[in-house]
Amino acid sequence: MTYKKWERRLKSRLHSLSRDERDRALEYYREMRDEMSFNGKSEEKIIAELGSPESCARSVLADRETQPTTRKKGGYSFAEVIGLIFFTIILVVPLSAVLISVIVAMGACSLVGVAASLGGIAFAIGYPIYIGGGTIGIAGIGLGIAASGVGLLLFVGFALVTKYAAILFGKFIRAIYKRR
Repeated sequence: MTYKKWERRLKSRLHSLSRDERDRALEYYREMRDEMSFNGKSEEKIIAELGSPESCARSVLADRETQPTTRKKGGYSFAEVIGLIFFTIILVVPLSAVLISVIVAMGACSLVGVAASLGGIAFAIGYPIYIGGGTIGIAGIGLGIAASGVGLLLFVGFALVTKYAAILFGKFIRAIYKRR
């Protein structure tokens, strides 16, 4: 029998365990196999030393029954709820207000970029008409186009920063309240 067949048989015998518990048990036996293999033992010898998949499954299930469970079955305890309320009031609300203000300010800066871009276009069109053309009018067109480009760069830059700041803020809030 190969180790893969042995492991499949063990896995089928551990079907009553949760997926995490089953994966931990299988990983334990994989590590044992790897260590024995590293020490030069053949696959047949490794399987012989491990024993039958059935006996290993009985051993895992027996160990599981004798160990006390430390996991909670329900939701939050009263102390956890009180702790979360204080944590939220003292830290999360003020920090969230600051982060939201920064995100709004960056969004406003991107709007300033749009305004600068539109102003640059208006300047490029209106200045030569107001001056009456000539070299100064051409220089005005150049200045207007440059201002428009700077405005577009500001808009794109601040729009991207605002977008990713908002995404990170959402991840931050989810990470704080994620139940582990």
